[in-house]
Amino acid sequence: MRTPRWIRPAAYGVVVGAIGVAAVGFTWGGWVTGNDARTGVLSAVEASRTELAAEICVGKFLAAEDASERLAELQSLPTSTEQREFVESGGWAFLMPGDYTVARPISDLCATMLSDMGLPGLS
Repeated sequence: MRTPRWIRPAAYGVVVGAIGVAAVGFTWGGWVTGNDARTGVLSAVEASRTELAAEICVGKFLAAEDASERLAELQSLPTSTEQREFVESGGWAFLMPGDYTVARPISDLCATMLSDMGLPGLS
């Protein structure tokens, strides 16, 4: 059995075209491997978990009777480390179920959100 002469060039064209499509897809098309997709999802989950816990922290902080005085005290602290420690020691940082200590990113974000707030009555 003889194969037609056009089979070899057509096969090469299919292979080169597939490689080209894959290269363009992964470079500019936004294609990712399964592992990259999993890593991205886990990172997004962790970020949203941290943001939610920080929002709860801010809510607990602002619900206190002396919130405006505490907010002024927090905002007067010179470094973000001192602000984070202030939030942690005050017990406002949200402790995730199953955790025994507050995750540092949660208290950092909570302190940042609080320090960026305007003082009540000074808007």
